[in-house]
Amino acid sequence: MSNVASSRRWYDDKPLLSETIKNLLSLPYSLQLVIVEGVVYLLNKECEAQHLIRALRSVGHQNVTGLHKSKNRRRQYDANPYLHKAMNYLLILSTEGQALIAEQVQELLECNLEYFKTCKEFGGDSDLKDVAELTSVYVEQGNEAALQQVNQIREEFLSGVRAQNKITMAATGSEMQVRGDAL
Repeated sequence: MSNVASSRRWYDDKPLLSETIKNLLSLPYSLQLVIVEGVVYLLNKECEAQHLIRALRSVGHQNVTGLHKSKNRRRQYDANPYLHKAMNYLLILSTEGQALIAEQVQELLECNLEYFKTCKEFGGDSDLKDVAELTSVYVEQGNEAALQQVNQIREEFLSGVRAQNKITMAATGSEMQVRGDAL
């Protein structure tokens, strides 16, 4: 086996999952915490990931190696405890389960992006509490309900009800930064 093949991550051959993980890793840490907490809940809700981990007797050589490496905490996603947990849950899911979750996480990220665009459009500050609520609505009620929530926020801006908040997001080059108070 070549060095290139052996250095590939377990999700690299799954384009949507790989893109989803890359997108999550590109978020500022405080935003990542909020969204990935929802992702872990989504994994438990949709795929019963906690039950799968308890029920497994053998997850295969590659997965055992991946879980062992997760204890070393050297990978980029190991710095965030929720992302670390989500990655371990994703590792044990079937390919179909991984694809389902990747699609849902992409939708969740798009909903949050719509929220940030709305805040920018109206010159308002974004708030991590809004992101947490939007993420919770997505996980509990789905994409349509989350998009309705973004539309409600847009209406609040239009009617002048929406006040300035503490957390702002600023895009600088290829990375986003959170300014202000964190949760």
